[in-house]
Amino acid sequence: MSFPRWRPPVLAFCLLALLAALAPPSAEAAGAAAGHELTFTFTGGVEITELGARYVPPPEGQFEDACGVAVDGAGEILISDYYHRLLDLFSPGRAYLAQTAVLGPDGPCNLAFDPDGVLYVNDWRRDVVRYRPDGAGGYEEAGVIDSARSTGVAVDAAGRIYVDDRTYVAVYEPSGEPVHSAGLPLRIGLGSLGSGYGIAVSEFPGTEGDLYVLDAAAGLVRVYGPDGEELAPILGLGTPERGFVSLQDADVAVDPADGHVFVAQNLEPGFEHPAAAVDEFNPAGEYRGRLPGRIIDAEPSALAVAEGQVYVTSGNDEGAALLGFGPTLPARRLTVALAGSGHGRVTSEPAGINCAGACAAEFDEGEEVLLTAVPEPGSAFVGWSGAGCSGTALCATTMSVDREVTAEFAPAPAAPSTAPGPDAEADGAEHRGGPPAGTAAGGAGAALLRAWVISSAGAVRLAVATAEAGTLSVRGPDLRPLKRQVGPGRQILRLRPTRAAAALAVTGGRALRATATVTFRAAGGRSERIRRKVAFAARSAAR
Repeated sequence: MSFPRWRPPVLAFCLLALLAALAPPSAEAAGAAAGHELTFTFTGGVEITELGARYVPPPEGQFEDACGVAVDGAGEILISDYYHRLLDLFSPGRAYLAQTAVLGPDGPCNLAFDPDGVLYVNDWRRDVVRYRPDGAGGYEEAGVIDSARSTGVAVDAAGRIYVDDRTYVAVYEPSGEPVHSAGLPLRIGLGSLGSGYGIAVSEFPGTEGDLYVLDAAAGLVRVYGPDGEELAPILGLGTPERGFVSLQDADVAVDPADGHVFVAQNLEPGFEHPAAAVDEFNPAGEYRGRLPGRIIDAEPSALAVAEGQVYVTSGNDEGAALLGFGPTLPARRLTVALAGSGHGRVTSEPAGINCAGACAAEFDEGEEVLLTAVPEPGSAFVGWSGAGCSGTALCATTMSVDREVTAEFAPAPAAPSTAPGPDAEADGAEHRGGPPAGTAAGGAGAALLRAWVISSAGAVRLAVATAEAGTLSVRGPDLRPLKRQVGPGRQILRLRPTRAAAALAVTGGRALRATATVTFRAAGGRSERIRRKVAFAARSAAR
């Protein structure tokens, strides 16, 4: 069933354009991770009232849980409006075109178009239904394809339909007939897929025909070849959380232009309006970065990629919107190798490297990357080589070209017990008085920056002394980033963990330990960095 097309007044879109132009970007959106920039936030159509312009999808009211999005061959955008049980169609410029009512037992979520414009709709955790264009801009139902309580649907360039049936992927011909193998319906992933959510099929030449399915039970992205053979999975170890937090009711998409894989995950499972994140990986499964801005999980937050634009749905029963992100910027690849007879780990800031496990990642061209080496008990870090790095301090490299860095570890020599070093107070004790000796990166007397932890049993505070005016920032894999302009003198900074890290600490009942990288850039151009260990008690991590 479809409703006639509605043409909004020109004045409405003029006001919408003015409001969009005047709205300041969020702080999170300003620093575009993975090279993408947030280009628009769209919550529906526009209606003129006595109070001015307001956003509405037709017939009125905002989207309520936009848990599906797809782009057809003409660039028109179709959005699943779950609670309204509607499919809303918009032009490439997001002008309302038409609407289709979905009569299934639940509401529409995952969407997929075939090459001829035929639409496949996944009624949330239920049937996959075929819809054909009705000639009036909407769609009319053309039969159920799969009724195995599925959680995703995708269509390849030949029109074959792939349905995520939770523990296997069912495959159908364009006619709707099941594809058979050895006389039986083909079941890709049967025996390996534990709890599947979302599905995508690649059209990129290097990975064409590969299937990507999120396995919430295993916490990874399963990858299957065109013939159903299982390929190397995407583990997500390079993400800021060093793994996927929750892939239940999540989504996945593949950019047909470069084969990059986008994964929408839930960072706060169990919350009513949980934060979500969209992480990007190259065709080899190496981390590329995270889309910027604040995303609220639509359970699932849906993904689509077309003509370099990444579409993401955000929000569930309130604040639902479609977010658009522009194309990725040029990237360079950083590879880390571990050498020596000792053992240790290398991580990066920004996130991407978490080696062993994730020893290669892509970063924006020209971006500065900091590498940290941490030896395992019984080992010692010998030093860096490659990319201009040496010694045992942090390795800082600028990604103007592809880089290779080696970190060498050796067995630690036996040594008598010594008194705790200058970072000992980071494990929970409170430090009073001036900064411990040797805390500055530049050496005594010439240091621009000194930093020491003054408490970490409850709220973690960092005392920082700067010799000049400049920009002070604090970052870490499990910490919320902090940045401010400061003058010469002492500053007290309160550090907070990310929501995901705090949730893991509370769930596990264990203290959260993190490393804060403090960077100071003086107005005159000099800069220094210091690393400090901090610990949040499990009871205080969520504050």
